[in-house]
Amino acid sequence: MQAASYYGEPGTGKTLPAHAIADRLGKPILLTSYGDIESKFHGEKPKNLQAIFYAAERNDGVLFNA
Repeated sequence: MQAASYYGEPGTGKTLPAHAIADRLGKPILLTSYGDIESKFHGEKPKNLQAIFYAAERNDGVLFNA
């Protein structure tokens, strides 16, 4: 597994390269957000994070947290 880190203000073009990388690799892209990870319930955040990584692995996809 390899990772790339994109940083910048909204609208600076972080999502476009992620889609291009996924397309080039011939893999689906899985878009997540902080809201998909965060939870108001104690102990849910690690479960949500694990589920997101499991989904990326199961689908052999590129994971992008917008």
